[in-house]
Amino acid sequence: MSVILEKFLIKNNYTNFNRKDISLQLQTHPQNPSFKAITDTLDYFGIENVAATVPEDSLPSLPTNFLTLIDQDGPQLVLAVKNNNLVYSYSENKKREKHTFSEFNKIWSKEIIAIGETTKKDNKALFLKMLSGLLVIGILVAFLFLRDVTWTTSFILLLSTIGLYISLLLVKEKIGYHSALVHSICTSTANSNCDEVINSKGAMLTKNISLADAGFLYFSILVFQSIFFGYNSATSLAIFFSIPAIIFSIYYQAIVLKKWCPLCLGVAAVLILLNILVFWDLTFNLIILQITEFLMTIVISIPAYFFIKNLFVTQKSNEEKLFAASRFKRNPDIIKNFMKDAKVIEDLGMMQNEIRMVNPEPTYKIIAFTNPFCGFCKAAFESYVKIIKAHPNVEIWIRFNSDLENFESASTKISVRLVELYFEEGKEYFMNAYLNWFKDKNEKDWLKKYGSPKFEAKTISLLKEHKNWAIKNSIAHTPATIIEGEEFPSSYGYEDLTQVISDIFEFQEENKKLLIT
Repeated sequence: MSVILEKFLIKNNYTNFNRKDISLQLQTHPQNPSFKAITDTLDYFGIENVAATVPEDSLPSLPTNFLTLIDQDGPQLVLAVKNNNLVYSYSENKKREKHTFSEFNKIWSKEIIAIGETTKKDNKALFLKMLSGLLVIGILVAFLFLRDVTWTTSFILLLSTIGLYISLLLVKEKIGYHSALVHSICTSTANSNCDEVINSKGAMLTKNISLADAGFLYFSILVFQSIFFGYNSATSLAIFFSIPAIIFSIYYQAIVLKKWCPLCLGVAAVLILLNILVFWDLTFNLIILQITEFLMTIVISIPAYFFIKNLFVTQKSNEEKLFAASRFKRNPDIIKNFMKDAKVIEDLGMMQNEIRMVNPEPTYKIIAFTNPFCGFCKAAFESYVKIIKAHPNVEIWIRFNSDLENFESASTKISVRLVELYFEEGKEYFMNAYLNWFKDKNEKDWLKKYGSPKFEAKTISLLKEHKNWAIKNSIAHTPATIIEGEEFPSSYGYEDLTQVISDIFEFQEENKKLLIT
């Protein structure tokens, strides 16, 4: 489902997102796969969306692209894209089908998820791509102009780089970093499956070293050899030694597994072209210096590769642990169990001049106790803003933990000025000012932008009320989040709050019904 959602976001110009985060949010959602899992994920990333059931005749007036369910051998989620009175449906396996409006009306469920197209561009990602491109061009320019380069050497470097890239894709698949591009290539025919081939017994040289590792190392050595030492007889010999690997790869896929790995075939094709190129321009004059240079490249490449690979393997392992932990935490039964033991706060009355981040028709109330300098208050406040934007039935009251005996304290100055900004400019301005504070917590720059505190009596009185309320209810830490009179469990991080808030509300509603009966 993550592939479809990614394509949906890209279609609407949302490019500044992390694919791993999207996959994690979807897979750990307790109702995955479902429309609810998708809308909650969009809410988590702050992307405005609407899920609705629309009339049958509304297809022409719907957005250019939307997510929906179609009935083809059972319900399946697709991205529907309208173009010239036709609808193109894209499924999770990258399959595209073309329908007329009347054909599509017969198979779609009339349930849709739509988002607004954004005009924001991911300048950071664009910059990194340009930087990477310039770096590659720089290396090639240095290679071509600082060395006495022949056409043979240039083609060997080009083919070796292609082989290196294909091998990188194989290594990533082997470690567990799957991509939509590789999936589409590897399942291009009914008899192709890269995963089965690279994870089979014959694809392992030893317990910990696979043919994918060997391929990546092999092409790395050829690339570095070409750049730093040029083409020589040692390179020719190394390329000729790849012939047995070509024969084994094709034999193993065709005869033993009877399954094809298009990426593996791509590696074999590169090796065949290298052998043809070397045979065509064969000059064999092996000397000790060439052997020494080649061995030096091997000695540097092998430990460097396995060190870097180990970092990625460790990262993947940590991601899987995080996935398991997130799935555990998002289980509604686990959330309810934690909330049973939550600290209860009885004093929920509204103060005069309360700081309210409020929606038009609030049903649920959250009281947030915060401080500009506390370590976790940044994540907490960002979660509050997300909740306000995603849940129109929620209001949040902000209360500050301030040292009102020391007006020179940076924490007191920022807290006082934030309250004043709320009184002067309103909710939205206050939220943006507090979010901007958390970006770098630079007191001088922030006060220069938003002004120095005036320490008005109304503001000081309200902050005293905040402090007394916290003391009365034995709240000694920030952030503290009181959800309908129950404190958010410390077992959960604030990155979890937006994901579990709906389940907490549901649990509290169930409790209210039990008390009534």
